[in-house]
Amino acid sequence: MNPHLSLQPSSDPITCAARKYFSISYLYPIQRYAVANILDNINQIVVLPTGSGKSLCFQLPALILPGVTLVILPLLSLMKDQMRRLDERSIGNGCIRGDQTDEERSLLVKQILDGSINIVFITPESLQSEKLSSFFSRVDIRHLVIDEAHCVTEWGDTFRPAYLRIGQFIKNQGPKVVTAFTATASGPVINRIKEALFDGLPVSTLIENPDRPNIHYHVIPVLSKSRVVTKLLETVEHPVIIYTRSRKRTEYYAHLVRRRLDTDHVFFYHAGLYRDERKEVEDWFMQSGDGVLTATSAFGLGIDKPDIRTVIHADIPYSTEAYLQESGRAGRDGKESCALLLYSYEDIHFAYKLSDEIQKARYEKLLSYVRENKRCRREYLLSLLGYELENRCAGCDFCSNRMINEKEGEEKIMSFIRKHKRRVSKRELIQILHGKPSYDVMKNNFDRYGGFGMLDDWQKEDIEEGIDSLLFSRKLVVPQKGFWKYKITTGKNNE
Repeated sequence: MNPHLSLQPSSDPITCAARKYFSISYLYPIQRYAVANILDNINQIVVLPTGSGKSLCFQLPALILPGVTLVILPLLSLMKDQMRRLDERSIGNGCIRGDQTDEERSLLVKQILDGSINIVFITPESLQSEKLSSFFSRVDIRHLVIDEAHCVTEWGDTFRPAYLRIGQFIKNQGPKVVTAFTATASGPVINRIKEALFDGLPVSTLIENPDRPNIHYHVIPVLSKSRVVTKLLETVEHPVIIYTRSRKRTEYYAHLVRRRLDTDHVFFYHAGLYRDERKEVEDWFMQSGDGVLTATSAFGLGIDKPDIRTVIHADIPYSTEAYLQESGRAGRDGKESCALLLYSYEDIHFAYKLSDEIQKARYEKLLSYVRENKRCRREYLLSLLGYELENRCAGCDFCSNRMINEKEGEEKIMSFIRKHKRRVSKRELIQILHGKPSYDVMKNNFDRYGGFGMLDDWQKEDIEEGIDSLLFSRKLVVPQKGFWKYKITTGKNNE
């Protein structure tokens, strides 16, 4: 039996440190095992759901063991959040950043060497510095932590290659023990982490089922994401995060929501903002009780806002792991929350744009979840990662009989074009469906046609987005030459 697991609370250093520094009287079993493995120098990959206390698993051993706990994090905002919490508890810590002055760096080096701080945060890029490597060779790195380790597979092969060089650092520096933490990871992702970080070293794997029973999962097929996002924000519980795939779309939705809902409680967040701007947005959202934040995947890693009630994905994420990570930002207080995933024809086609075969396969797995309509959402999500549903579903759209199988507006637009093939241009169609045409459209008597004004409660830009989606899918086509040039008709399979 592991001695760290059999000690009585009165003499147990883990429990004593938890009470002294964190006012915690007990740990969850998987936390306990993770801490015990660190104390016993057992390399490990720890998979804990969002909100399950991963940070405690490396902070507690750092307060018990001699030497330095070096924590690799992907974002400076995560470092600041971790440091703020440690500072509040008067626990010595520091971080290594690329923008530090010589004076700041010298002070940090002194504090590390004299033992006044024993938790040090760093990004994978800073870790590659030859000067820092030389310094770390003089330091007793008791524990090397790779937090948010799924970034090794999510980012290492693309725009964060420094993640793939962490394994070489481990070989060169020889820390006593290495732990990789993440919230979600399938079997292939765990194998990739083992390969990239441990390279043949013995490694244990601790996995907690990532199911979040308090989150209700829904999938919504859409023609116009702008319309659906706006409508959802009028009905869902706040605070809300809206995730998008790009910086441009993040800013677009923030401006759209501000304008349409006439509210100032909306901001956007992505890696292109200046550091002060990101901090200002983070501070605002952490304090907000009804705010809406539009964001890329840059927001959320390690951010502990417990009362987020709704997470909306306006784009399908790149993988099941990413989706569970991001949707798991909702309901960290344990109260009922909602995760809504929107998808369009463009999202389905997006798989063809991915050149990396591994990335494409992971995206297509999540597409299968989107297309599934005969099975519990929660059960299917977990099965994609190799887990089973341990608790009764709290009410996904399938289990609560609230599935939406049709895209709002699609049948109305298609039925109009079927009746009036090759009669109207895209511009004319927008005005006819909206019911407020200009004079040149009115003179053709389109107001007499059936279907005139059938989307009069839509914004014109949403109607255009819906038409563009149908054109993209080839359900509608616009001839580019001939007698019916520019006049919309149906595609071959949609007569």
